[in-house]
Amino acid sequence: MQMLDGKVYRIEDKNSNSSELLIATSEITQTTKTDDHNTYGWGYWTSFTHNNSNIEGNLFYFFVDSLNTPDLTSQAFVNQVAEFSFAGGYAIDASGSSAYDLSESTMSVNFSSGGFSTTLSAVSEAAEWSALGSGNLSDLSNLNLSGSVIYSDQSNADVAGLWDLMWGGDEGQLLGGSFKLSGGKGRSSDYIEGVAAFDSDLIVFDTAAEQNNATTFGLISTQWGDAGSQGTDLFAITSQTTSSITEELYINSNGALQSFETGSSWITLTNDQLALVESGSTTLSDGSEVNWGRWGSLQAADYEGTTENLQQLHYMLASNLTSSDVLAAKTGTVSYSLIDGTTPTMIASDGTVSLASLDSMTIGVDFDNDSMNVSMQVSSETLGGVLSASGSGHLDSFTGSGVSLDVSGATTGTGNIQGQFVGADAEGIMSLYELNTAAGDISGTSLLEQAR
Repeated sequence: MQMLDGKVYRIEDKNSNSSELLIATSEITQTTKTDDHNTYGWGYWTSFTHNNSNIEGNLFYFFVDSLNTPDLTSQAFVNQVAEFSFAGGYAIDASGSSAYDLSESTMSVNFSSGGFSTTLSAVSEAAEWSALGSGNLSDLSNLNLSGSVIYSDQSNADVAGLWDLMWGGDEGQLLGGSFKLSGGKGRSSDYIEGVAAFDSDLIVFDTAAEQNNATTFGLISTQWGDAGSQGTDLFAITSQTTSSITEELYINSNGALQSFETGSSWITLTNDQLALVESGSTTLSDGSEVNWGRWGSLQAADYEGTTENLQQLHYMLASNLTSSDVLAAKTGTVSYSLIDGTTPTMIASDGTVSLASLDSMTIGVDFDNDSMNVSMQVSSETLGGVLSASGSGHLDSFTGSGVSLDVSGATTGTGNIQGQFVGADAEGIMSLYELNTAAGDISGTSLLEQAR
């Protein structure tokens, strides 16, 4: 596509194997818009050259200055289902004498599946057209349309047509393309063609690695449940600049976790479903920054692809994990004490949520033997007392799937804690824990630091 005086006048024929050009020879009718991210527009010619032949006829087009849209597989879109608004367009019948109003046309996109549905509405004094279509953002060419048309004499006919769509914009906020519809009665008003464009005020988050300009590690706990069941899931996710991974963290401009994916699980946290009830940023002695927070439910939010209701989500993020070389070279024993973290929450067997208190946590690390031990105390009014939890294991287990805990006190149970060392010289430990009892599960994040 090439422009002259801000208007499209040359287009490469995508249906040709020889990259032939379509070049306007008529006056160019075009509307151009600019939003916060892109310049885009739509227009048409009434004559052009193609393969050295002069053609009298309409050519409609839609353009965007960037097709650098977020990858659907990244699941970065907050709006899992988004309604796109009609931005503008042109449509005329075969005689060129009747212009059609397209403003009642609609477009809805489900970014979870990549699917979309649309209604193309074209109204003039000559006829009222309505055509439906659905498809997937991964294949937008020649979308089949079907519907009906009612003519001014109140006769009607079935409608068939094609819509050649394009998805674009830096945030995937634009859809548009040219279409053709036929009513099949053989009159000039039985055939219309045109172009329609749609836009949406989408919110797309940066990956943690993009925003921090560094690989970012995240620990996440999700607590889900309703009157029938409850449970806790723990995730350890790395956001990095490579694109071959199947997991990702997305954060907002304040550094708070907003969305994540790992395997088949994808959760996006939106303010109409959950609220960021606490968040913080803690700086360790070497200057390393650790972000943490907790989302709490305003109403049940579904896991993608399942029916479990998300009630609480704890997270802790850091971009300066201690390197494996530094850890391998460390010797002696070091004690780490609790300095920060999220308020632990308990989800009971009936799905109700209550707050608890992490009264203390100490982790002792024996770098000579690559081992660690942990002791912690959690108070819970729901349980009517204090829980004590302790455990020990190899450092590889702690930084992997976790170390098992024994729970005693107000009730008994088991648990798990996992984490990572943070800082240039392992100044801190970020951790994620769950305590499982017959009455329910308690989970939260904690940040510990060496004694200064």
